[in-house]
Amino acid sequence: MSFNIRALDSFTKQAKRLAKKYKRISEDLTDLQAILTDDPKAGTALSHNCFKIRLQNSSTKTGKSGGFRIIYYYLSPKTDIYLVSIYSKTEQSNIDEAKIIDLLMEAGLAEF
Repeated sequence: MSFNIRALDSFTKQAKRLAKKYKRISEDLTDLQAILTDDPKAGTALSHNCFKIRLQNSSTKTGKSGGFRIIYYYLSPKTDIYLVSIYSKTEQSNIDEAKIIDLLMEAGLAEF
């Protein structure tokens, strides 16, 4: 497959904030890249061509259940994957669909 994995500004800001608390997050994101390269639809399908994937936080001993949640946008093998949002499950339980739509619209990926 020929696609790139791109981080939206929203994702980058959230990842930088999390990196202050979780020092090994860059290793975890490298694992995410490998997972998505192998299977771009590895996450749970949400609406608006978005997926949510659980990622282990290697800075803690909580496993995937208490790890990170990544929201990403993916249309087809001919398009890139866009990392939209990342949050720690221990800090936030879920992300609103309205917030996901706002982030997609800000990035110019969707019109509603």
